[in-house]
Amino acid sequence: MPLTPEGWTLLKTWEGCRLSAYPDPASGGAPWTIGYGHTGPDVVPGRTITQQQADAFLQKDVADAASAVERLLPGVALLARQRDALISFCFNVGVGALESTTLRKRLLAGESTALVLKEELPRWCKGPHGPVEGLKRRRAAEVAHATAFEQAQATPTTQQGFIQLAVPYLSQNDSATGQGSRMCFSSTCAMAAAFLKPGCLSGSGQLDDQYLALVQRHGDTTDANAQVAALRSLGLEARFRSDGRIDHLIEQVRRGMPCPVGWLHRGSVASPTGGGHWSLVIGWDPGTRQLLMHDPNGEADLVDGGYVSQAINSGKNLRYSERNWGGRWQVEGPGSGWWIQITTLG
Repeated sequence: MPLTPEGWTLLKTWEGCRLSAYPDPASGGAPWTIGYGHTGPDVVPGRTITQQQADAFLQKDVADAASAVERLLPGVALLARQRDALISFCFNVGVGALESTTLRKRLLAGESTALVLKEELPRWCKGPHGPVEGLKRRRAAEVAHATAFEQAQATPTTQQGFIQLAVPYLSQNDSATGQGSRMCFSSTCAMAAAFLKPGCLSGSGQLDDQYLALVQRHGDTTDANAQVAALRSLGLEARFRSDGRIDHLIEQVRRGMPCPVGWLHRGSVASPTGGGHWSLVIGWDPGTRQLLMHDPNGEADLVDGGYVSQAINSGKNLRYSERNWGGRWQVEGPGSGWWIQITTLG
């Protein structure tokens, strides 16, 4: 795919979709536009299209923009989100404009991609009569998209001691594989991989279903060794540990690393049971002593066991208390929690 899922959202949000041809805002006439910013000799006043046609135009136009970025920036190493931003930019301003930019010259000269995007993209915000507010916001969104991972790594805290990483959420309960009820481990690790290596899962279907197929090359979805092997195959250095303490988890998210954790989700908090469940620590609130969590199965009942809700997205950005969740994680006492430590990017 030419764009990451987040990249598609970025571009479609800023282009918008109109099924009737409309004139260029600057000229009041040509070039006429339709769908998601589609122009050309086939777009004339009075033309209308279906949503299916708009989607088809979008696929082709994005593919053309992606091809232009690759052709005009040979040898330039781009992270997935940086590539998204450049495709969105090219889609908006045109191939000819990208070809003549100082942005391109600087990238080909070997300057830092992150720095060049931050400095050059905001310059492209002018219309015939000066800066255009909508273009200023779009360029800012493209820069923010391109640097999202960098920002999360460098400044994961937003207030004293508080941490929340912007990790995409995946639910095991909407899997198309038939494995949904038992793939909490895979959905959890897929979330971590999608955050740490944007675009590393880029095939067809849902990201955690793609990741599950990768795990199955090494073993079963419940096998920690298979999970570690899958993460390593994506360029993430990882290892399974069974000596976890809360301090380990806080340190991981402080370093910008979401942390997969395995715990017992059934029975009361005084006597937890179960075959084990995995979720992802994405932050920490020291004021309330709560771990911020993405739980792929929904919202757990930490006191009595089981789940309050297993609806799609009900497990996003949860707050699990150190006291109640910690007792389900460190069942054998302090320093006995199961976790996957991700230490470096390959």
